[in-house]
Amino acid sequence: MTNYFARVSERTLLATTFHYLHLELVKPDLIDFNAGQYISLLIDKSTGLRRSYSIASPPSLNHAIELLINIAPGGPGSKYIENLKPGDTVEFLGPIGNLAVPPLTINYSPLTELLFVATGCGIAPVRSMILDQLIQLHNPHLIRLWWGMRHEEDCFWEEDFDLLEKEHPNFKWDLILSKPPEDWPLHTGHVTEHIINYVKNPHSEFGIQNSEFYICSNQKAVNEIST
Repeated sequence: MTNYFARVSERTLLATTFHYLHLELVKPDLIDFNAGQYISLLIDKSTGLRRSYSIASPPSLNHAIELLINIAPGGPGSKYIENLKPGDTVEFLGPIGNLAVPPLTINYSPLTELLFVATGCGIAPVRSMILDQLIQLHNPHLIRLWWGMRHEEDCFWEEDFDLLEKEHPNFKWDLILSKPPEDWPLHTGHVTEHIINYVKNPHSEFGIQNSEFYICSNQKAVNEIST
């Protein structure tokens, strides 16, 4: 784990309370990390207060990192992020964490499917892992993403994932709203319902034994999928 200094090159409000940060590394100026890892951002030097945020960019972008942060909680971390502006310097420790897709081995069945599940900002490490698997590692296995959000106005990155799906035939994704508008044409409800129905589908060539799950969500969703 290394202490980094970086400069804010962009902070963008993607939707409602979801902020995107692009941090250009200053010292050291390169970072080596595994897709799925996170950083510990220093938000108050006087007290040493820190907050953990997942890296949303793939490891191939090694001169910078991208973060996705929901400031809805309104705590010290949220206020710190909201006040950042281009040109500001930030300090963080990283990379941290063991969430990662293992290297491809002969133990992978030809039918193995990688199933990514995310709700809200849980999409950050999932985005990093999916971009890494598809673009850098050229993983040939089927990769599927379920992303659960509450409201239509909370949504972002739809065009990015649509383009990824178009460019990579082995990638499919679904956006699921738990509180959709009446005219919402896509999936509704809770993301766990769709996953359970999918893996239990008797007409599917896949199942629990042929699937690997990577879940970035609340503990309730993790428990429902695990059982």
